Amino acid sequence: MNSYRKKTHLRQSAEQKRSESEEQLSLLQTITSELATAGDLPAALEVVLRDVKWGAGAAERRCDSIWKKVGANVE
Repeated sequence: MNSYRKKTHLRQSAEQKRSESEEQLSLLQTITSELATAGDLPAALEVVLRDVKWGAGAAERRCDSIWKKVGANVE
């Protein structure tokens, strides 16, 4: 891999990691904020399960998007 391609790859990798970290932080902030207002343990568990399911859905959509890009580059 030439130097330019390697730098481009490293930059894209760093940008992807930063984006994933921002998404994780956002999910954590949302859960924390909602837990503060939960009246009891069952309500708190409902908040966490709902938000984690949303986070998993977002991750799944991100993976689908990546696979589509990989598939487009292979063809």
